[in-house]
Amino acid sequence: MTSTILDSLQILIVTLVLISLIGYSFLALYRFIKEKSLSDTDVMNDIFSFSLLWLTECTLIIFIYIYFCPEPNMTAKLNLLLPLVILFTINVLSTGFYFGKQQLFSYPVKMLLMSINVGLLLVLLIKIPILTVLKILLIFYIFIFITFTYFTYKKSSKFSIVRTYYSVFCILLLFFINLFEHRFVLSFYLTINLCLYFFLTISFCLYYAEVYTSKLLLTSKDIAYRDSELVEAEKRIQYLAYTHPDTGLKNAHKFHVDIKNCSSHLTGVCMLNIKNFKLLLTLTGYRESKSILEDISKALISHLQSDENLYHFSTDRFIILYQGPLGEFEDFIKGILAIFSKNNLGVIDLNPCIGATSIRDFPLNHDKLVKELELASHISKYSTQHYTLYVPAMSKTLEQNLDLETRLKEATYTNHWEVYLQPKVNVLTNQIIGAEALIRWKDHETTITPSIFIPLAEKLGLISQIGRYVIDTTFQYVHHLETIGLNKLKFSINLSVQQLMEVDLVEYIENAVARYNIPPQSIIFEITESVLIHNITKVNTTVTQLKYLGFRFSLDDFGTGYSSLSYLSKLNFDELKFDKEFIRNIQFEEKNLLILEHVTKMGQNLGLDIVTEGIEDELQYNTIKSLGCDYYQGYYHSRPIPFNHFLDLVTLPIAK
Repeated sequence: MTSTILDSLQILIVTLVLISLIGYSFLALYRFIKEKSLSDTDVMNDIFSFSLLWLTECTLIIFIYIYFCPEPNMTAKLNLLLPLVILFTINVLSTGFYFGKQQLFSYPVKMLLMSINVGLLLVLLIKIPILTVLKILLIFYIFIFITFTYFTYKKSSKFSIVRTYYSVFCILLLFFINLFEHRFVLSFYLTINLCLYFFLTISFCLYYAEVYTSKLLLTSKDIAYRDSELVEAEKRIQYLAYTHPDTGLKNAHKFHVDIKNCSSHLTGVCMLNIKNFKLLLTLTGYRESKSILEDISKALISHLQSDENLYHFSTDRFIILYQGPLGEFEDFIKGILAIFSKNNLGVIDLNPCIGATSIRDFPLNHDKLVKELELASHISKYSTQHYTLYVPAMSKTLEQNLDLETRLKEATYTNHWEVYLQPKVNVLTNQIIGAEALIRWKDHETTITPSIFIPLAEKLGLISQIGRYVIDTTFQYVHHLETIGLNKLKFSINLSVQQLMEVDLVEYIENAVARYNIPPQSIIFEITESVLIHNITKVNTTVTQLKYLGFRFSLDDFGTGYSSLSYLSKLNFDELKFDKEFIRNIQFEEKNLLILEHVTKMGQNLGLDIVTEGIEDELQYNTIKSLGCDYYQGYYHSRPIPFNHFLDLVTLPIAK
């Protein structure tokens, strides 16, 4: 081939190579500006797909140029065209294979190829000299490079000294080569330009190398930092997994782990249950209840002298391990219960109880141990001594209790109750002046005593529904008596602590009065001293609202528990009722007799009616009569009876 054709071919190839280098630089710049984070995968995919497509196009351009060039030597032409055909075929197959698995074009690749082809078309149409094209490419390349440098500095706020010197040197050399191009041989000029373009393109690679190197350095620091974070996180996770958040004591999971590895010195395990904790939570809220839990845990730690054998098993339950002599196990349990009487823990009686079991063999089975503790704890709630030691027969007892709970729920939902009336009698005239409403439950022809089902109803949260049934039924009785002309009788209804804590109790009673059209003066609500110590402020508010409506109030069961005359001044009671336990052996107990006499006189001076319960014989009757009591209740006059029997009594004169 002639030298002129070879020179032209050389210029064409250099031009195409320069375009490819500019293309690579453009793709790097585009990804850097558009992407929030640098992704080597995106950049490499763009460069690879552009290379395949552009190399295929370059091969086709060179093939067309050689094919149509005026070269008389066909052998020389064929020697060049044959490798080009092979290269073109390989490129086409590679491109097809690659794009069969990847997205055909990304946006920057499409934009770049379209711009290159439009530029080439314009060069052919306008017939711009090839050297002018090279200068235009140089200007465009330097523009890309400066833009890239600007954005990299803007993002990282620092220059790489090595890359800056390297790039400035290449640009200055390019500037001088092109300024004095007429002094160089064409081949030398093209070669120098091509080399410098390559060197500048390498500066892009240097930037990426710096970025990934710094990423690796940061990653190694992060790994070291995160290792320490993982250690701290592991400690934190272990703490959270094995510690109760409310008290900081070991929790149920830790108990599960420890019990598998406990020593043979363990002789017993206790489960302490705070029965009234849910009530405490209702009255005081979470923050105050949590504070009381912390006080309980501190008191237990102080008693045990360590928290090593103490676990906060659940919200209102603690587990305590015992390692002393088995013969002293019950004394150990009583000592734990005594903590609650010695310390002022909470604004109400927390009513603690303990279920305990002795250790009979090793290794311990966690599930079996917890089941025994749960059984004993459940039964201890109904025990007068507030603790129970597990025995195998308890499983049957639990089944019976669960059956009773099921039947109690069913009776509550279906109102399968009866309200009996125990007459209240004038001591002097022996005439019935009213009655106390008492709930009764007959289940399958069996009468279950209130001492059994009332505590269970309180535990199950059913006492409020039962109490409202008593209110409705008693109001019906009063309405019926009013319609037959018996409008002077007074009826007493007991209110539990749960009822008095209800925000809508006053509204409910007021609506019931309107529904049954009865005078409030015919109803006396009885509240016990134990109710008053739970929340006297709330009780006082409720009592004041009901008294404003016309209802009267009685202080019930006086003489038991926390008997205090101070309640008579704090709350405006109308009646004082002595408990039957106080009366039972009064003729033989001189102190009780004196208390009854003086309290009766003082109460009457305060305008209170004095009522005594549990009068069962004539001797007791004569005793309270001599002391000046106003009214009495008891088997001496009548047991609690159904309403129709009560009607028979009040329609006949009664004399003793």
